[in-house]
Amino acid sequence: MLNGRGREYIPGVTTCPEAPKANTAWTRAHRAAMRRILCAILRNLKQMIATVADPDEDRHAVLPTEPLPLHHSWPLIAHECRLDLGRLFDGTGMGGGMSEAGPARTTRPQGVGQWYCDLADDGLNWSAEVYDLFGFPRGAMVSRTAAAARYGEASRAAMERLRAYAIRHRRGFTLDAEIVTAPGDRRWMRLVAAPIYEGRRAVALRGLKWDVSSVYA
Repeated sequence: MLNGRGREYIPGVTTCPEAPKANTAWTRAHRAAMRRILCAILRNLKQMIATVADPDEDRHAVLPTEPLPLHHSWPLIAHECRLDLGRLFDGTGMGGGMSEAGPARTTRPQGVGQWYCDLADDGLNWSAEVYDLFGFPRGAMVSRTAAAARYGEASRAAMERLRAYAIRHRRGFTLDAEIVTAPGDRRWMRLVAAPIYEGRRAVALRGLKWDVSSVYA
């Protein structure tokens, strides 16, 4: 077999002079494609590195401006900031933490309530402000089912998803939820929650609730 230049070409034995040209074109295209893939991988790696570069970044971040997104999940390392009423409101350093036994009797801004949910039986422990927020008589026995029923459908679905995610992945969350009080009034409530663990087992949830209807007026 003769090639275009009159030189003998035996397939599988000798090399066709035209082949290097085709191979060179394919190699260039292949290298260009590989460069594009590598660039994409590097961009993704840079984004991942930027995300985990400072594990305390979320803890020290400025809290979101009003109004909050529908929901926001945050690492438990940030719980002191998220549950500290002084930081949350006016930066005066005023206390307002919650003991693991339930709502602590501490000085806190008016209208802000504390709550505790025992995951063993879903038993609720509320401060007076939470009863007022939902429109239930203070001190009444309120089941979690009855409390969840006061949430709007979309807000309840978001709350349940965040609650399950928080327990499973050791995260806290903030949720602006629309509720209907026992007397029938519609309100927007800000819910801040964080799980409590004994070893690797989540035993309770605790947090804050208060009226933010003015933000959504």
